[in-house]
Amino acid sequence: MPSAASRPPSRPVDVVTTGPADVVLVAAGGAAGAVLRQGLGALLPDDPVSVGVVVANLLGALLLGVLAGSLPGRRTGLFLGTGVLGAFTTFSAMTVQAVGLGPVDGTVLVLLQVAAGVALARLGLTLGRGLALGGGLGR
Repeated sequence: MPSAASRPPSRPVDVVTTGPADVVLVAAGGAAGAVLRQGLGALLPDDPVSVGVVVANLLGALLLGVLAGSLPGRRTGLFLGTGVLGAFTTFSAMTVQAVGLGPVDGTVLVLLQVAAGVALARLGLTLGRGLALGGGLGR
């Protein structure tokens, strides 16, 4: 594993938009991410919790880690990070599910998803750094 000094630095994927073209990139990505999440939710069971929401959040954490670690170009970060993955993942739906499960089960659900999400994002960062060293993603 490369030392911290030899790895490319990570930077936030969610970059500030500067004009109408950037807004269109984020909107197009957001539309795609929302449709993907809806499709995933339709394919997976939703009782007592929506498995689609859990899968979307965990997969989104992994993919956002890959994206951040690969140091994408600004426009790629806007479209995929802010747009697609921002709409694909859903903290609010996870929160509503947790409240519906009650204080104990809901808290366990949130803690497990957050812990797994952080672990998957870290794995994604590592994978993304490998991509960056091998040529990157959408530069």
